[in-house]
Amino acid sequence: MESSVGQCHLLRISRELRDTIYDYVIHFDPPTGTVSHYKNSFGKAGFSTTIVKAPGTDFSIPWVNLLLTCKAISTGIIVYLDVLSKVDKEEHRTWTLDLAASHNILKPALWRQIPCHPARAEILVANIDFADGHTSFWGDGGPMPIVRQLYQTLNRILHYGPAFGRQVPLLQPLRLKTLVLHVATGRKTGSYLE
Repeated sequence: MESSVGQCHLLRISRELRDTIYDYVIHFDPPTGTVSHYKNSFGKAGFSTTIVKAPGTDFSIPWVNLLLTCKAISTGIIVYLDVLSKVDKEEHRTWTLDLAASHNILKPALWRQIPCHPARAEILVANIDFADGHTSFWGDGGPMPIVRQLYQTLNRILHYGPAFGRQVPLLQPLRLKTLVLHVATGRKTGSYLE
């Protein structure tokens, strides 16, 4: 999107206005439907669970897309993200994920907040809602599928980032300092136990 003069139109506006745009894009409504379902199987090695990506969906984070536009915008948004992540507010370094379970099966995840690059993420908050109140983690045959599904989801976030259904791992896995699990049971939504 270069102009005839060779400069991107976004770079023609003031730095303050660009920062406002970057801030808006960083606090985006996260994409949904990145995971279709979890495939459970049994083989020689025992039980396994695979995350199945929703067909026809590409995980897209608006500020990551901005990084791909041109070098000047990429540099600008990286500087802006670095400033935000160093501000003394945990929210700028916290990824938030909503999970729901029903009848011992984990439902597809929904991101609430991804305000920083994986290298700057320090806290992962997972809100897990066991809405039906009938979830079991262990049965006569061993762990229920939900145990493997929760493990695979959290493990793939650490190694693959927010697009945990993708095939290529991050260059550096997440180095979180804190994992917070908020658990809600029964039909009460919005109230979590920490």
